[in-house]
Amino acid sequence: MNIAYSLYLQNALEHSTLTDEEKQGAQAFLKFLSNYKPKGLSLREPDFYGYGDAFGQYGVTYFDKGSLEDNGIDPGKLDALQFDQLMTRWTEEAHDMLGSDCCGIIPDSLDNAIQALGIDRESIEA
Repeated sequence: MNIAYSLYLQNALEHSTLTDEEKQGAQAFLKFLSNYKPKGLSLREPDFYGYGDAFGQYGVTYFDKGSLEDNGIDPGKLDALQFDQLMTRWTEEAHDMLGSDCCGIIPDSLDNAIQALGIDRESIEA
């Protein structure tokens, strides 16, 4: 099971109103799921876009170690805290730049997608 999702479920369980006995049962099931490897199935963890699709959220891109390397940064030269801080700040900066009024990338790309799909914009405007 995805470690982030596992931690989310464990945290939810800790703050739940279940009895101690019920919590023990749920914890045992989470432990089972974290080690479960189905036979005959080739399951892989969803990527960034797969998780987005599942939640109805669609991202433009995501940043990872490869993204740093693609931009001339050696992630191996960053300690864990620096890496986390840099990735968080980079994401915030990119979000601010994409959403700023100065560049219009988001609305322009929406218009391009609407036109490419042949959708009448006026028919879908709020």
